[in-house]
Amino acid sequence: MKIAIKNPAPVGPDLQKWGDYHFGVALANALEKLGAKVVQHFWPEWDMDDDEDLVIVLRGKRSYEPSPGKLSLIWIISHPG
Repeated sequence: MKIAIKNPAPVGPDLQKWGDYHFGVALANALEKLGAKVVQHFWPEWDMDDDEDLVIVLRGKRSYEPSPGKLSLIWIISHPG
């Protein structure tokens, strides 16, 4: 199974300063240990499609519009805003 994680951490020099980045890396590692192939798409590159079977959206500060016909799951991360 191929899984794409839509990670709200923004692409750029501060990427690794976001907690979402580290959460996404830990989630990807755990899923890979279960046999999944995992890619991460960081904000604003959420429109990327790697022909994945499942999209997991880390819902923090950013909203996501799912693609029709694509199986998507939302993982809600609490955000003070």
